[in-house]
Amino acid sequence: RVWLMSASNQDYLTMPNRLLQRFALASFFYSTNGVNWENRSGWLSSGNECEWFSTAMDPHEVCDRENFVTSLDLQLNGLLGAIPSELAVLTRLSHLDLSGNHLYDFLPPLSLATSLKTLIVDDNDISNFLHDDLGKFTNLETISLNGNRLAGPLPTSLMNLTSLRVLSIASNFLGGTLHTEIGNLSALQLFDIESNDFTGQIPSQLSRVTSLIDLSLAHNGFAGTLPTELSRLTLLETLDLSYNSITSAIISEIGFMTNLKTVWLFENSFFGTIPLELGLLKDLKWLDISVNALQGSIPRQLTLLTGLERLHAAQNAITGKLPDAYPDKMALSTVDLRDNLLSGSIPSQAGSISVEFLDLSLNEELAGTIPTDVMESARYRAVIDLTGTSLGGKVFCLDEFTNKDGILRVDCGAVQCQGQ
Repeated sequence: RVWLMSASNQDYLTMPNRLLQRFALASFFYSTNGVNWENRSGWLSSGNECEWFSTAMDPHEVCDRENFVTSLDLQLNGLLGAIPSELAVLTRLSHLDLSGNHLYDFLPPLSLATSLKTLIVDDNDISNFLHDDLGKFTNLETISLNGNRLAGPLPTSLMNLTSLRVLSIASNFLGGTLHTEIGNLSALQLFDIESNDFTGQIPSQLSRVTSLIDLSLAHNGFAGTLPTELSRLTLLETLDLSYNSITSAIISEIGFMTNLKTVWLFENSFFGTIPLELGLLKDLKWLDISVNALQGSIPRQLTLLTGLERLHAAQNAITGKLPDAYPDKMALSTVDLRDNLLSGSIPSQAGSISVEFLDLSLNEELAGTIPTDVMESARYRAVIDLTGTSLGGKVFCLDEFTNKDGILRVDCGAVQCQGQ
């Protein structure tokens, strides 16, 4: 066949491995329904296989200087079927990205154990990838298998991949407890197991992975207490523990995690007070502690976080008054404190915050007159909900109005409204 060997190209005569490479790629083409790919330009032609279509496009990103394939990138290309065992021939393959296709069978051949560094096969139908031999792929730096049909516990051998920087296996059917050996993954920077069926307590050994920047354990069945040792993850920027069953106080040691930008702890059973130490997180932009059992007042220290953009603490048992001191320039645009036990009035100093979303509804003890500065700062651009409060006064309340962002609603409940 012309695609297998061209008389005009002597490379295939002098380098039989190149001939095997073309055979392996052709097998891959036929095994994944290549005739119906979105783009199959150049495939099975007499041209150099390094120039066959790839999402990477640049031939220099596909092959090395000796024309051996180092990258196979065919994401969102309509691949359907199983990845063939002939892929084992591509012994220099270091990057494989087949995301967004319809692949259902993939066991990476051991011949790739020393070459493969990046493996991205998100959003397919793979169910058999995680196996004991995975621990032999010791040069892997990225494993991303989000949105597949993986099930069962994580293989212990996975904890041997000490070069791994990204382990992202969200939206599967994985379960069981997290191995205490998770602490062996000393190079890991992103660990995402969101939307699986993991249970048990978050192992304290996770704190040994001090290189972590992004940690998402959301939408699982984790329970028990939050290990104080997690405060050792001082490089962490994103912490997402939402939608679990954690029964614990929010550890005061969280104040040591000074690089945190996003903290999502909502939909758990956190109890106790909101720790003052949150005020030490100078880079924090988004704090969501909604739907827990938190009590006590809102710490004034939170108002020191001038970069904080979103504060969500709805559906707790938070009491006391709203903080009465705010810096001149605060980035806060979203405040959701609905369904708590807040009391007192809205301080006039809150007018310095240009909120775009304010929900104080279902706080029956909130009373007094809404400061003019507060409503003027929000006028024409805020979504405000004050239903179920005892606030009073005249404010601008429009059932519906249009601004540059589209149609927004302002619901002032029983507050006397003055139209415009």
